[in-house]
Amino acid sequence: MFGRVHVVRGFLDVYLSSVIPSVRPYSRIAAPLTYLKFRPSFKQDSIVELDRLFPRIELEYRGHDKAVLKSYTTFLKAVCKHLELEIVSVKVFPYVWWIQNALRAKFAKKKNQIHYETRTHIRQLTIRHVTGSTASTFLEYIQRNIPEGVAMKVTYDEIAVLPETIRSKMKLMQSNDENFSIATPTMTEEEKIAEALVNENNKLSASKDEVSAVDREKKLSDKMFLFYRVDIQVISVNLRHS
Repeated sequence: MFGRVHVVRGFLDVYLSSVIPSVRPYSRIAAPLTYLKFRPSFKQDSIVELDRLFPRIELEYRGHDKAVLKSYTTFLKAVCKHLELEIVSVKVFPYVWWIQNALRAKFAKKKNQIHYETRTHIRQLTIRHVTGSTASTFLEYIQRNIPEGVAMKVTYDEIAVLPETIRSKMKLMQSNDENFSIATPTMTEEEKIAEALVNENNKLSASKDEVSAVDREKKLSDKMFLFYRVDIQVISVNLRHS
């Protein structure tokens, strides 16, 4: 019984291999088109954003405790040293003194008063030549570690591109200048020669005027000398007659 089953199985295997020679399992079938159609693309954008540039950043921080501000200044210097930032200056400004007198109670007399007084100390630290990524990291780190009761103000100068309106106006002005230079006619050789002759005539006339002025001065001086001699002779004649 079992021998016949093996014979039938062998016969069926030989028959199927001869009739269907190219039978492949489903796992080797190519992927459907829908998978290829909706495959995510890994292409990155070709536009690269330029980093921001800050030539100068000022940090002004205030507080009522002088020792706390001094300690925080030491911390800022250490952070700048680790990040290789150039410190321009560290300034200590005079403190702001605020005084307020108030009554001890709402219905108290004027002589029963309370004296309130605060002193706000101010310091300023300036750094320069900082990029946008470094500035954001630096500011986030120092502001997360700022002491309690200390206020900070950040002032910065940024190098930026001119707005589109100004650039369009500059291009328009340049185009107008170029058109004006092209529209001006060039001088021919004859006109150049004529202009040179006119300039020479002007120079000669100016030199003649100078010479004539010198001659006039000489003539006037000679006349004055003659009058002087005549006066002297007249005086001498009068003396002799007297």
